[in-house]
Amino acid sequence: MVSDSSWISSLPLDLQKQIYAAITKHPDTVEVFTTLYNHLQLASEQDDSKRRKVDSHENHSHQQNHHNQNQSNHQTHHQTQSQSKSHAPQPNNGSDYGMITISEPLIPETIIFEISQVSFQSPIRKKMNLIFHLIERDNEALPVLSIVNPTNQIPEISLINLSHSIKLCIIIPILGNSTNPTKKNIVSLCFWINEDRQDPIICQINLDAIKKQMIKLGKLPVNIEQQFANYNESNNLSLHPVHENIIDYFKRQFKLCGINLINYLPGTHIFNNQFTLNNDNALALSNNNISNTIIMVDCHKGAKDGVLLFLNSNEFNQPFIIFGFKKPILSFEISRVKDSSYTNITRLTFSVLFTVVNEKDEEKVIEFSMIDQNFFQIIDDFIKAQNINDNSFDATFKEKQVDNQGQNQENNPDNQPQQEVFNEDDEDDEDDDNYQGGEEEEGEDSDVAEEYDSEAGGDSGDEEEGSEVEDGNFNKNKEVEEIE
Repeated sequence: MVSDSSWISSLPLDLQKQIYAAITKHPDTVEVFTTLYNHLQLASEQDDSKRRKVDSHENHSHQQNHHNQNQSNHQTHHQTQSQSKSHAPQPNNGSDYGMITISEPLIPETIIFEISQVSFQSPIRKKMNLIFHLIERDNEALPVLSIVNPTNQIPEISLINLSHSIKLCIIIPILGNSTNPTKKNIVSLCFWINEDRQDPIICQINLDAIKKQMIKLGKLPVNIEQQFANYNESNNLSLHPVHENIIDYFKRQFKLCGINLINYLPGTHIFNNQFTLNNDNALALSNNNISNTIIMVDCHKGAKDGVLLFLNSNEFNQPFIIFGFKKPILSFEISRVKDSSYTNITRLTFSVLFTVVNEKDEEKVIEFSMIDQNFFQIIDDFIKAQNINDNSFDATFKEKQVDNQGQNQENNPDNQPQQEVFNEDDEDDEDDDNYQGGEEEEGEDSDVAEEYDSEAGGDSGDEEEGSEVEDGNFNKNKEVEEIE
């Protein structure tokens, strides 16, 4: 018995395409198709079992007379089966995954699922289309995730064998948007690739604009809002029930293509995600009122400002620590964190350091600084819940003191060797210097009125397809209060 849609790949290519087309239009039918497939498999097995019993009974009386002949026939049959298997299409065993190049425009009939006019921050900074589609390989229809240029429908980035290629896929709020009822529906969709050298796919999507797209395509009824007429959206920072249905649709479509999408957006209609903290500089959500499933705080890494994410474990992923969303975006599993410590503690801010062991068993210390003291406890509770050792009192991690001349001085009287602090700011600056923004495409009208950038409103609506986009609230500037 199978419980997912992996059985579709065992069907003939034409039938695969028909099944995918039906599921795309009516996602709920995947359960019906799977039940039907299991029923036919069970019936076939029962027929085979009956047939074997009949054949065994009839052949028993002739077994002695035809022993030699049957032995010869068995050998011939075995050879024929081996030859047949050698020419049959072989299933994809996961060794063929990662980036592929597609140089031709996508055929509309191969498209499973599409989000148009998406503002990407990584690995490119343009407004593109995010598309799941099918390609034929070894007489098999395989789903592909592509970032597609809307002007020519040619993918610029494509990933195949998605169940192996994508190690983490999340949809999260944006700091600054989550407190604003008019911006809360602009959120981030993120894919981390199962290859450390590949930048993750980070983009912002507008759920209101997607709702209009889905209504236009007939995937949502025109009167969908009227079904939730009793919902009071004023000053309500959770998702509208319609948007929860859209996220649920995403999850099922992503699952069909081999990706487990984890939703970290607040909601009460379908998802039981509740804010335990929500302001412009930090947020946290819980789905069990016991522990936080995600924590997001503003911080710095060297001179770079960004957002530090703590993700708890779930049914698909181990816990993660992530810093984004300027290149290079850092992410590491908590199982690779050897210890942590707190330093540079002032009345208003503090720093947290993590000793991370990479795949070469090399230890690197990564420091995140300028974190608001108001969020110390929620971060410390998360670190303790993950059983990460606290080395704050280790001589190697003695906090820096400021002398009378205003210069930083290590409090290390024994002159002990200091552990290396991993800093990629030089590499960040080089990336920013070398970045070439996408050229603006002219003469293309967008079907979507809303801007996907987190600064929607204002003059952001002038952005065009294929043009460079701003980082929005991910890269917002901070004014740090000076301690006298």
